[in-house]
Amino acid sequence: MNDGQKIRLEEKGGPAKHGGPNGTLNVTISIRPDSRIERTFNQVSDNTQEIKHKIQSIRGLISRASVILGLILLIISGTFYVNSCNTYNSIIDQVGIARKAAINSMTTSSPILDDALSDNSKGDKWDTNKNCFFTNGTYSVTQAPADALTQPAPHTTCTAEATNFSNFVYQVTLTIVQGNCGGISFRTQQNNTDYYVLEVCQDGSYRVARFSDGNENDLISFTSSPAIRTGINRPNTIAVIANGRAFVMKVNYQEVTSVSDGSYSDGKIGVFAEAHTKQTMVAFNNAEVWNL
Repeated sequence: MNDGQKIRLEEKGGPAKHGGPNGTLNVTISIRPDSRIERTFNQVSDNTQEIKHKIQSIRGLISRASVILGLILLIISGTFYVNSCNTYNSIIDQVGIARKAAINSMTTSSPILDDALSDNSKGDKWDTNKNCFFTNGTYSVTQAPADALTQPAPHTTCTAEATNFSNFVYQVTLTIVQGNCGGISFRTQQNNTDYYVLEVCQDGSYRVARFSDGNENDLISFTSSPAIRTGINRPNTIAVIANGRAFVMKVNYQEVTSVSDGSYSDGKIGVFAEAHTKQTMVAFNNAEVWNL
């Protein structure tokens, strides 16, 4: 409003004569000047338009920024997807190469290690102690259970100290005479604490794990497989195909899983027993290795 502006208010005036409607109220605005306040009412319209223009500009900037951010996120997610697919495909390719190399090696060449495991006469230098010993024509491994609160379950690994393989097929037949689980170790390092294992249990489960200084890391956690013969005194032939970082695991000549890990590139082979709940003894026969 400006000084001197007039406002007309219909039927807001005094009462009319003879009962008619109220009259019109005419109001004249009078603004008393105040030195503390500067009035620039004539600029209101211009300022409003300027504010609207600035708001529209800000909205435009926000809209363009949103589009740019969306494009950046799309590029990042696309790159991540492509890299993930490339990594996955690379692992699949490595596993496929490992399978083909294993079939070719096992069908066209003799094993470079062929040990019935009836004694230690083959020169592979299998560990011999109270838990790793030859008896009744087999190489046996024993392990006593620990306190039920102890995790992980205690195990004994027995290693062929004179061996070292990089890319290979390693196969052995094991029989759980009593107790829980047994398996093979491979690419064991010189300290005998860093290695991989393929473990099978008499309840029909298996796992693949990496050991490092006594610490376990499951690459494949315990999983059931119909390929495993369950129960005590049931022989199971287990094998690993190791080619680079790709591993293919077999039980009774059936593939049960494949996994990729590049922590250890070569090392010794071995066997082991693991006691989850009870005294365990596992007998091993016919260890064979083919180079890839």
